[in-house]
Amino acid sequence: MARRSRNFIALGGAQSVWSDYEAAKELCPDHDVGACNDAGKDFPGQLSIWATLHPELFRKWQRHRKGNQDYVSITRRWHPETRIDHVFDGSLGGSSGLYLVKCALRLGYERIICCGIPLNDDPHYFDNEAWDGVSRYRRHWLELQPHETERIRSMSGWTREILGYPTQEWLSVAAE
Repeated sequence: MARRSRNFIALGGAQSVWSDYEAAKELCPDHDVGACNDAGKDFPGQLSIWATLHPELFRKWQRHRKGNQDYVSITRRWHPETRIDHVFDGSLGGSSGLYLVKCALRLGYERIICCGIPLNDDPHYFDNEAWDGVSRYRRHWLELQPHETERIRSMSGWTREILGYPTQEWLSVAAE
C-alpha cells in the first residue's frame, strides 16, 4: 500500500458511520480511508486498509467488497483461504474499531479520525441491532497512551467525549 496522506479516516460499524464520514472528509479532504468489518465491504470508495478481529468472517466480506481490491488486509491471525496481508497482534484492540485505529498508528498515520466508532450501544448500520456489552470495550480506549490519544479524534459518541472532535488546528499540527 502506498500511503498518500498523513491523515487517516477509520470507518466502524455504527449507524453514524456514513454521516460521520461525510463530515470528516469535508473537514479533512486529504486522507486515506480504512475500515473494519462490514464497513470495508460496504464502503464504495478507495480503501487503503481493511482490518478485523474476526478473520473467520473476512473471506465472506471480501467476496462482497463494493470498491477497490488493492487495500491492505490486516487481522489478528492467519485464516485459511482468506486474503490476509498482515497479522498484527490481537491484543492491539478491544474492538475491531480500536484494532483498526491501532493498526493505523502502527503504520505511521499522524492524524486518525474515527467515524462510526462512537462506542455507544447504538445499533449497527448493517443489522440495526444494538451493540450489547459495549462498556467492556471502553476500558481499552481508556488505556491508550497520551502519545496515541493526541493523534486520534472522533466524530461522534463516547469516543468523541474522551478523545475530542477533530479541528483544523489539530489537523494542521500534523502537517508541520
